[in-house]
Amino acid sequence: MTANRTPNAPVNDPAAPPVSALKLKVPTTMGLTDQRIELVKRANAAIADLAPQFNGWLESALRRIENAYENYQTDFLSAELRASVTRHAMDIKCLAAMIGYPLAARVSASLLRLMNATAPAPPPRLLAERHLTLMQSILRAKARTLKSERFVKLTYELEQEVMKYMPAQRKA
Repeated sequence: MTANRTPNAPVNDPAAPPVSALKLKVPTTMGLTDQRIELVKRANAAIADLAPQFNGWLESALRRIENAYENYQTDFLSAELRASVTRHAMDIKCLAAMIGYPLAARVSASLLRLMNATAPAPPPRLLAERHLTLMQSILRAKARTLKSERFVKLTYELEQEVMKYMPAQRKA
């Protein structure tokens, strides 16, 4: 079969332009019915309507992680406080990704990797603080895109620092 045949043309029609076999097998709607497409549109609209609430939740989660981390600094060996910092970082990661703060989500994910990689020992204090400071800066600057070169660069640098603490089998 040749590469430019139109999908609706008969396969054995020599006058029809060729099309790849894959295009013939994959429908243009990727299996989504009109009803499902409408449901996805409504879900996206509902998330957009809730965005102001999500922003409030994100700020609240940031305050909780800051408070937990302040306590964690005085009692680094407390498993309960470590779990609290981890839980709030997970909240920020999920909320930030959902409402369009990809860099904040990446920084939170990096902090979670750091916490997991160094468990049960505490993570390096300065590196954990750099994660929190960068999350604060991103959220307060409302940096919703990857266009902020400064934030992108700092996020990448933190991710590279965390990789140094990852076990060898996870680096691959």
